[in-house]
Amino acid sequence: MSASLENPPTRLESPQPSLDTDIDSVAWKRVSPRYLKLRLVQRSIWTILCVALSAIPLLGHYIFHWNVPLWLGWGLVALMLLWQGGLFVLVPRQVRSWGYSEYPEHLLLTKGVLTRSTTAVPYGRMQLVDVSSGPLENMLGLATVDLKTASAGTNAVIHGLERDEAHRLRQVLTLRGEERMVAM
Repeated sequence: MSASLENPPTRLESPQPSLDTDIDSVAWKRVSPRYLKLRLVQRSIWTILCVALSAIPLLGHYIFHWNVPLWLGWGLVALMLLWQGGLFVLVPRQVRSWGYSEYPEHLLLTKGVLTRSTTAVPYGRMQLVDVSSGPLENMLGLATVDLKTASAGTNAVIHGLERDEAHRLRQVLTLRGEERMVAM
């Protein structure tokens, strides 16, 4: 076990701005660059699946002699390739937009390419901080932190963290949540 997990920090090492500061001035911690690889693999799998499904009318025309116009079959495949290709291009921008910042009273989360979203999760409302890792995440040494709060509207998930960082964050959030609960 690493020293950082044995002795969790009780307060932030550097002063952080208050929540009323400009959100663009926040120093965001970003997800791991390896998470981009995971998202691209996931998008590739979905692209193959969607293109294969859109090719069913073509297969029906050529193999089963369905009465499907070729232009419709090929058009559907082309449309699906364009759609999935566009989503594929957005993946790197999406991953770069995700981040979090630890404040004295809140955890700030940000995401979004076209529509930017910022969420403040109060430490005192956190009821459960869970770290999980699926098979692909495990292979890449990544984990997901899932925050459950007293209000379902402020539940949050942070995907794509390095495994050590995810466990450190879970420990810090749990400690801060317990401190806020005792203070109430």
